Amino acid sequence: FRGVPVADQCSCSRDKIRGILEGFSAEEIKDSTEDGGIHVACEFCSTQYDFDPAEFAAE
Repeated sequence: FRGVPVADQCSCSRDKIRGILEGFSAEEIKDSTEDGGIHVACEFCSTQYDFDPAEFAAE
C-alpha cells in the first residue's frame, strides 16, 4: 500500500457546532444550558465555543 500524508489538524468550527445545536430540540437546548450559556469544547484541539441559548429559540 502507498503511504498517505497525515495532518495533525482539527476540522472543528463555530459554524459546524452551531449546525449540530440547531438540530437540538428546545428541551435538549435547555438541558445543554449551564450558567446561562451553552459551552462546547473540542476534544481534539481544545477550542472552546460559547453560545447564547436564545440563538436556538423556536421561531
